Amino acid sequence: MVNTLLSIFLAKGKLSMACKLFEIFTDMGADPASYTYNSMMSSFVKKGYFNEAWGVLQEMGEKVCPSDVATYNVIIQGLGKMGRADLAGAVLDKLMKQRGYLDIVVYNTLINALGNAGRIEEVNKLFQQMNDSGINPDLVAYNTLIEVHAKAGQLKQIL
Repeated sequence: MVNTLLSIFLAKGKLSMACKLFEIFTDMGADPASYTYNSMMSSFVKKGYFNEAWGVLQEMGEKVCPSDVATYNVIIQGLGKMGRADLAGAVLDKLMKQRGYLDIVVYNTLINALGNAGRIEEVNKLFQQMNDSGINPDLVAYNTLIEVHAKAGQLKQIL
């Protein structure tokens, strides 16, 4: 029920109401799931409230709620929007140590974040790593790859 109510407020962009509701339910003893934290972080990242998203991540760790691939995807997305693709490598390393795998969504998010930061060599390595790990690139991956190479003036490299 908590997640449903939070999702309604978050979808409507009413972050302050969602935060208050979150606070009320946690004060009443409800233990938020990783989905709840991920939804909150994702909404903050989409609105550009990176400090608040970081605070949710910290609280998530304090509550010993396990992070998952979706959590890391939100973190990488936020870092990319903040222009901090330099930290994406550290996040990638932590994810690989914790989970040992990446899914197509995380690969696409990383490719986008690194590409927008002009780190084309890392994009190419990551794309190759994705292929080598048996994950077939999807339409989003190819479109992102084309977009970041075009922005870097290196479109001929992938053609």
